[in-house]
Amino acid sequence: MICVSQTHFSHFQETFFMHPKKCSVFLGPLVAVFSAFSVHADIINISGKLFSEAGPQANTSNFYHWGKQTFTAPQDNFSAVSTTITEYASCSNTYDFLIDNENDYGYFKLTAQQSVSGHIEPVYRAYSLYYEAVSFTITDPVTYTIEGFWDLDGVAKIDAYVNLTNWSVNQFSNSQISENTPDEYFVAGGTGGDYHSYSEGPLTGTLEAGTYELRSWGRITTTGTSASASSSIAIYFNQAPVEEVPEPSVLLFMLTGLGSVLALKKRKQR
Repeated sequence: MICVSQTHFSHFQETFFMHPKKCSVFLGPLVAVFSAFSVHADIINISGKLFSEAGPQANTSNFYHWGKQTFTAPQDNFSAVSTTITEYASCSNTYDFLIDNENDYGYFKLTAQQSVSGHIEPVYRAYSLYYEAVSFTITDPVTYTIEGFWDLDGVAKIDAYVNLTNWSVNQFSNSQISENTPDEYFVAGGTGGDYHSYSEGPLTGTLEAGTYELRSWGRITTTGTSASASSSIAIYFNQAPVEEVPEPSVLLFMLTGLGSVLALKKRKQR
């Protein structure tokens, strides 16, 4: 709070309003009072899981390998990977994040690399599947932006899904499926796919304080052909803008000064 003695109050009024350049000494404290009302948001309680599965698939039974990794991440940045490789398919997915709570910025990124090839028996299909999820808690409102893609090289059935939820309401949900489109390419929030597409919620918005989970899922399947796919889903955070309200005593101080200056001008005009 800025305090000025009554003895120097009228002199400050004249200096501040008539000669602002002479009053730079007062501007610093004034700005400090106005900027002290911002809200700080933290992203905490981060945990997640990576699941990868790959192998040839018959009509009646599966012959596959799978990998799984769960993690908690108290650090400011962290990465994890789960990899599954078989003779006919492979899947590798990774998780990276960076959280800068001091500057209210951060991101989570989920990526995957998949490949499949046709089995020598036509009854078999080769497939590669991944599932990724990261949960987190935010202490105050933040803005978010979701970006992502699924990129298929070759001919295969491709299923793609992403979801942001607080377990009671979907903040964002998107699914796209193509069965035989060569070199298919999906973007998060899009409505591509020759078989199915669905999208709900905005790619950009505000998350209120609470706990959320970001999920990504993808699968490619072929019969007698080879294909590969890469994907990336990311969510970026910035603190939601907070309207800064000046302290009432500062407003009263400024209005009082303005009123005194106007009264002084009227007396001079008389």
